[in-house]
Amino acid sequence: MNLEEAMIFELDTIGPLNGKTYPANAPQMGLDGLPVTTPYIVFLSSFGREIRTLAGFTRNKSVNVDLNILTSDYPQLKDLTEQVMSVITSFPRRVIGDGGPFIQDLTYEDPTELYEALPALHRCNISLTFHL
Repeated sequence: MNLEEAMIFELDTIGPLNGKTYPANAPQMGLDGLPVTTPYIVFLSSFGREIRTLAGFTRNKSVNVDLNILTSDYPQLKDLTEQVMSVITSFPRRVIGDGGPFIQDLTYEDPTELYEALPALHRCNISLTFHL
């Protein structure tokens, strides 16, 4: 299980987001054949930057992830942001997912809240760096 799969596994433990965490963008239709509705998460991740020592590159790396929570109302955004941050901050010093990567540490920027007028959605962006 890679980092992205492990993140989806972990974030699926949050009731309203179960089965609604997507890499890159949310599909128009869910696996059930119905339109995807809020709330949901979309994320983008990098390949990562391998750590280099005097002996050369190690198997350890840092991976940047840009995670976005989308909801139709602001109170739900606040609640889900708190739940997502609780899950994410539990990652350091453990294996995430079902046999996924060991997270040595992680850092994150202050979550930024936005309102997207055209789709009429509230969004919280969280920039993360995983140290594997």
